[in-house]
Amino acid sequence: MYDHFSPYLYSRVEVNRFNMLKVLYGLDYDLEKHKQDGRRVRSMLALARSKRTMDAPMDEILGPPLESHNRKIKLLNMVKTLVITDFFAAEAIARSLHPDYSDYLDYDSERHIDDEIYRKHPDLGPHLDIKEPFPVPKSRPLVFQKVENISLGYQVLAANFFYSNCKHDGEPNIHPIVKALAKGLDCKNVCHDHEASMKYHKEGYDENFELTLKPFLDNWDFTTSNWHNMNQIIMPCTHSTPKMRLFFDPDSVQESKLKMGLKSIKRRESDRQFLIKFLAYFIDSHYWCCAHPRKKEETVIEIVYPTKNHLLVIPEEDEVAQASLMFYDKRFASETSGEDSYDDCMEAAQKRWKQRKDSGWYEKYVKIVNWDDAEPCSCCGDRRAPGRKAYIESNARFALME
Repeated sequence: MYDHFSPYLYSRVEVNRFNMLKVLYGLDYDLEKHKQDGRRVRSMLALARSKRTMDAPMDEILGPPLESHNRKIKLLNMVKTLVITDFFAAEAIARSLHPDYSDYLDYDSERHIDDEIYRKHPDLGPHLDIKEPFPVPKSRPLVFQKVENISLGYQVLAANFFYSNCKHDGEPNIHPIVKALAKGLDCKNVCHDHEASMKYHKEGYDENFELTLKPFLDNWDFTTSNWHNMNQIIMPCTHSTPKMRLFFDPDSVQESKLKMGLKSIKRRESDRQFLIKFLAYFIDSHYWCCAHPRKKEETVIEIVYPTKNHLLVIPEEDEVAQASLMFYDKRFASETSGEDSYDDCMEAAQKRWKQRKDSGWYEKYVKIVNWDDAEPCSCCGDRRAPGRKAYIESNARFALME
C-alpha cells in the first residue's frame, strides 16, 4: 500500500518554512558520509579480510536510521513538481541536495555576508581580505533528480538573499543558495511571481531583477517560463526561451491601466490599448541599446489576459509595430548605449519589424488567451500567484508562532 501511493503523494511537493522539516524528515547526511567512508574503509580492508566479511550489507552496519534515510531519498526522487515558497524552504532544499552542498553553503555564505557589508558601506574602505567565491560542488545531487516543474514564489524572488539591491546600487551579488539551486536542480517548466520585480521600483523595470535570474537561465534546461502577476512594469523579451506564458491578474490589470493613462477609455478599447503598449515594449525593447540586427526569434509568447463582459480584442501587428517605434523614439536618449546614432538605431528597429511582418512571425508566435479559457500553470497549478499579500500574511503568521 505504501509503495503504491508514494508516487502520488510525492508527485507534487510544496515546501515552506512551516513544513520543510517534515518534508525532509528522514534525511541524515551524517549517515551518508558514514556510508561513503565505510565503503572506502571496506575497500582498503578488502586486501586483508575475507570476501565473506566484506560483503556485509551497509544497512546491517548502520541500522534502521540508514533505511529511513535511503527511503526518504527514494521518495524525494519521485517529486515531479517542486513548489519553493520562501527563503527558508529554498535554503533547506539547497542543503538537502548533497552533503557537499551544505558544507559549501556554510563556507561561501560567510564570504557573501562580508562582501555585502562592504558593498553597502563603501565608507569602510577597500575590502582587502576579499575571498574568491567557493565553487559550487560538482557532486551529483542525491534528491530531487526527476523534477520537471519548479515554482519560485514571491517570498523567494523578493527575499534579500535573492534580489538584494536595485541597479542604482551596483551589480547584484548572487547568493550561494541561488548558485546551489541553479546547479543542483533542473526542470522543464518554471514559474515566477513577477510582482517581486517591484520590490525596489514601483514605476519602472529594474535590470537587476533579470540579472538575479541569470544563474537559473544559464543552468536549467527549461522550455516554458511562466510569469504570474504581470503588470505595467514590463521586462524585455530576450527571445531565449521556447515558450513564455504571461498571466495578467484580474485584480491588477485595472490599476496597471490607470498608471498607463487609460482611465477614461471604455473597457474593451482600454484592453486593446493596454495590450498594444505591452507588446510594443515587450517584443522589441531588448534590442534598444544599439542598432542590433534581429536575432532568431522562436519564443512563443502566450498572454493570459482577463476580460469582463466582452470578447478579447487582439491587437493588429501594425498597431504594435507603430507603438514600438514611437516608444523607441521617445526613449532613445535613456535607452541608447551611445554606440550607434539615432538614425541607425531607428532604421534597425524598422527593419526588425518589417522582417517580422514578412515572415508572419506575429501570427505564429504571439498568442493572446482569455483568462477563463487558459490552461493553469503547470508548475504551481494555478493562474494566479499568491504574491505580496500572501507574503505579508505569512510573516504575520510566523510572528505569532514565535
